[in-house]
Amino acid sequence: MLFFLLISITLISFLLKQYLILFINFIFIGWIYFQQYNQIPKNHFQNTSLKNSYCKALIIEKGSLSESGFSSFQAEIQSVFNDSIAINTSGKAILYIKDSVGLLPNTTLIFKNDFDSIPTSKNPYAFDYANFLKKKKIYHHIFTQNIKQIPSSNLNFFAYCHYTRYKIIQKIEKKYGHHNEVSIMKAMLLGEKDHLSFNLKQHYSKTGTMHLLAISGLHTGIIYGCLYLLLYFLTFLPKGTILRITISLLLLWLYASLTGFSASVCRASLMITIYQLSTLLNRDTNSIHTICLSACILLIINPNFLFDVGFQLSYSAVLSILLFFPYFQNSITFQHPILRFYYHATLISIIATIGTLPLSLYYFNSFPTLFLVSNLVITPLFSIIIGLGLIVILFLLLDIPFSFIEILFFKVLSLMNSFISWGYDLNLQIETIYFSKTQVALSYLVIFSFYFFLKRKKYLYLYGICILLLGIQSIYIYQKITRYTISEFIIFDSYKNPIIGIKKGNKLTIFSEHDISTKEYYYILHPYITYQFISHIQYHHLNDTIQIPYLKTKNIFQFKNQIIWINPPKQIANKKDYIFITDLNLLKNIDKKNVITHRYHISDSIYQTPKKGAFRLQISF
Repeated sequence: MLFFLLISITLISFLLKQYLILFINFIFIGWIYFQQYNQIPKNHFQNTSLKNSYCKALIIEKGSLSESGFSSFQAEIQSVFNDSIAINTSGKAILYIKDSVGLLPNTTLIFKNDFDSIPTSKNPYAFDYANFLKKKKIYHHIFTQNIKQIPSSNLNFFAYCHYTRYKIIQKIEKKYGHHNEVSIMKAMLLGEKDHLSFNLKQHYSKTGTMHLLAISGLHTGIIYGCLYLLLYFLTFLPKGTILRITISLLLLWLYASLTGFSASVCRASLMITIYQLSTLLNRDTNSIHTICLSACILLIINPNFLFDVGFQLSYSAVLSILLFFPYFQNSITFQHPILRFYYHATLISIIATIGTLPLSLYYFNSFPTLFLVSNLVITPLFSIIIGLGLIVILFLLLDIPFSFIEILFFKVLSLMNSFISWGYDLNLQIETIYFSKTQVALSYLVIFSFYFFLKRKKYLYLYGICILLLGIQSIYIYQKITRYTISEFIIFDSYKNPIIGIKKGNKLTIFSEHDISTKEYYYILHPYITYQFISHIQYHHLNDTIQIPYLKTKNIFQFKNQIIWINPPKQIANKKDYIFITDLNLLKNIDKKNVITHRYHISDSIYQTPKKGAFRLQISF
């Protein structure tokens, strides 16, 4: 009832041109719709309480293979049953299946109903995978080795799309193997990023070209341009223009289905569709209206897109270009078309980077200083790569020999990859930049204030920009001073390699049993270092001895107000403030009070970082 009342008020406000009331009602309607969309339905599989039950699930999407040999799958739980009853259910979950070679989307499985809630992040300020999946309406996972495949009774469109994509991927892997260029090819053209190595991702991330590895609006625009160009011959037929646009759009949406309908591809495809339909209907097109309409359609389909990083970055980049590019495109004129192209490409790259900078700093805490050089060099290569890549895949599926195109494609791809590696080796990226939500909001107020200054030429907006920039800097200084005053002892949640940190001001000393790997640094330490404004880091072995500004011997940390033992001898095990145990065999004769371990243990009286998260203790020197 409330929902329809708000709709009525919105329509009346629009007719009476009461735009403030219209905006407020629009926000309320969106909030109500978001809440209803994310309600867990009564027939969700988590609401069943059958004992000794099994699940029937349809694999929708295949994920990555972990180091422990478990492959991840996104599945729809269709029913829960036991020997006496079967209940039809809904809901999605993550399946981790051991030895799952050959399992593909659109496969139906039977397995024991033994789901667990997806755990939240256990290390401070780290990426929260559980919250990420919650936005996809996934709340549970299961690790299993015992599964039974049965014939699929229902055809799921999304599962079939993923199935088709993986069939194409299998054909690519069978012919070309798994080397870096093939992994990049699969990521760029099909959205398959599972075989991208961690180091390769770092190369692209630090050079500001990570967007090339995720299918985005740039890919979509290039692909539509290629399709539209290839179908030029249709214009010679009666109503050929209509036929050309229609077939191009159908092929574009077919491609979008193969990529899993990612937010960026859907956004670009919707914008192109709306623009081209307006052209066919002889309607005036407004790019701002087009992008807003595409956003509304996507949010009606899935309001959780609003919290999708790709969705936010995609729309902020395009909106920035549409707002600012017209004001600067003719500020410098070039007669030569190549110079004009590179000037416009430079301008678009700078505007898009500024438009996405607040979000990039908030989510990724880094700034790639080489973004301009990388994009100017790679953009021409990238268009060639996309065009050649589509031809390679098409010819591969049709079993047509194409050795020359194949060789040319991988040569250009290798050239691009070499340039990215060169940029990475320069190590010019600025990292560990902490940026809060408040700073993001103020930054976008700065950007919009600058836009209104360009539009209305009033210096009042420049004064506002100065005040906003002062506010952003004040927040930064306040946060930095506040966190510098905190000193703490922290045991991170790290199962294989026990990691202890001691923070004092902007300095962090790390003690670990083994060398810190690149993955451990980025997944465990990097979020903490960024949030706490750490600028000086020292690494030591867990058994090293340090005396200043605290005493650290082989198995004891002694601060002004606390003594912490590491794997202490039995005779002094009960004389301590805290004990950190890396060897569970030492727990037999130790009082479990104030004992911490980085492993799982049956006793709930022990502080276990895998269950409770990192252990943090404020200390004095």
